[in-house]
Amino acid sequence: MYIEYWDKSKIESLSLEEKINWFDVYNHELEKDRGYDLTNLELIESEALQASIKKDYLSFLESLNGHNNFMFFTILYDSGRIVALCRVIKRDGILYIAGLETHRNYRFLGYGKKVLFETISKIFSEEYDSIHSVIRKWNKPSIKTHLSAGFKITEDKGDNLLLSLGNIKFLVKPIIEEFVDNTIDKISLLSEKFIVLNARYNFDITFNKKRYVAKFHANDKNTFSKVIQNTEKTYNKKINPLYFESRMYGYSHKFHLYGKEYWLWVEKYE
Repeated sequence: MYIEYWDKSKIESLSLEEKINWFDVYNHELEKDRGYDLTNLELIESEALQASIKKDYLSFLESLNGHNNFMFFTILYDSGRIVALCRVIKRDGILYIAGLETHRNYRFLGYGKKVLFETISKIFSEEYDSIHSVIRKWNKPSIKTHLSAGFKITEDKGDNLLLSLGNIKFLVKPIIEEFVDNTIDKISLLSEKFIVLNARYNFDITFNKKRYVAKFHANDKNTFSKVIQNTEKTYNKKINPLYFESRMYGYSHKFHLYGKEYWLWVEKYE
């Protein structure tokens, strides 16, 4: 399994086989989107309609290198074939994920979520502060996938929902600054673990000309005593658990992802 990113230059050099494999991911009941029922058509009409749809899709793909708002496709391969993909576009400086799709023969295997996570990671590594997606209300699987990745429904747009996700680095920076009572000079994501029940994010931070690791771990309360111990060791002083808990769970320090609250603690950089 591996990921490719198709930007404008890549699309310009795609082989016919790659284009057809790309189309095959989307090629599922496309005629219904155009108001047709193949069971009501003669064979020659059905074949003509399907050929027309394929031609339109391939023409759209080939035209993307001339679209100002197109950024790239994230393409997931497994065993040499495309199993899932999505497109990223930019409108008025805002990034949107569009066309998230899993091949009809590879659904419910986590491929769509994998593509979504890889796309989010790429976008946020390029210092964008948020990513959005407009999804049809009836598309429950896509909405569920986005919500599981941390997206929130931010606007009801009639037949569609706008879902948004903020760059975790920008989200946690003010939380860490308040926790350590200092302005952070530098912050970067060290590691991340995308597990719904036990998500972890570690950040390399610098303040007062010293490096630390700020850790956000979504664990149960059995971790609380370990958090206390690590924090006491870091600051070399006794932490009042009630004060510490108020710092963790006070309004300004409450942090949610995947519907869970996160523990935060800071350790000296080893």
